[in-house]
Amino acid sequence: MIPKQLVTLFNDNIKLVEFGVQALLIWFLLLPLIGFQIIAANFFQAIGRSKSAMFLTLTRQVIILIPSIILFPKIWGLNGLLYAGPFSDFIASILTGIWFYFGLKKLSATAQNNEPLNHLKLSTQDLDDSI
Repeated sequence: MIPKQLVTLFNDNIKLVEFGVQALLIWFLLLPLIGFQIIAANFFQAIGRSKSAMFLTLTRQVIILIPSIILFPKIWGLNGLLYAGPFSDFIASILTGIWFYFGLKKLSATAQNNEPLNHLKLSTQDLDDSI
């Protein structure tokens, strides 16, 4: 089992290894959702909606995780601390999925109406300012 091998690299105390294995398995429970959340948040950056991208990026690691880390241990003890990460990943992914759905819908409507995407156009002045 990979978590056990990782934990035993740093410590050989049986109780600490058991706890470390449990902690790694719980903390990375929803790891597959993180990829979607990151890519969908970057999508908004790519289409020029930087405020949405920033908000969605911050939901997972700041807006949801920090309050969860503070609140969950008060309710569920140490297990609450361990489950704060997967909870944050889940809520941020759901929120990002909803945001992404409506973002694609809006982008599709804009494309169908042949409306210009003014916020995507760059002038040479914009390029000069970034260099």
